Amino acid sequence: TTSCTDTNECLTSNGGCSVLTTCTNTAGSRTCGACPTGYSGTGATSCVDINECATSNGGCHVLTTCTSVPGTVICGSCPDGYFGSGIDGCTLIDTTTTVVIL
Repeated sequence: TTSCTDTNECLTSNGGCSVLTTCTNTAGSRTCGACPTGYSGTGATSCVDINECATSNGGCHVLTTCTSVPGTVICGSCPDGYFGSGIDGCTLIDTTTTVVIL
């Protein structure tokens, strides 16, 4: 009698799946996981970084700089005269109120 032995395709070059995904060996084949958050594609061949900054400044406040990095964004600091995180918003500093510190 002749028997067949499954070859684990995932052991060679992640089975042809994107390096950002998980390759799962199946009988006679393999499946590729989905691309991670911040990437587009099928995962079967490639995952491409999404430029989140191209839409709504990446969720950063409009007065800040959005920098797209693999899988996410970095929001810059609020400009001079404003306070906040750049992510949650930038609020104009009220310079009309005098605060006396004793």
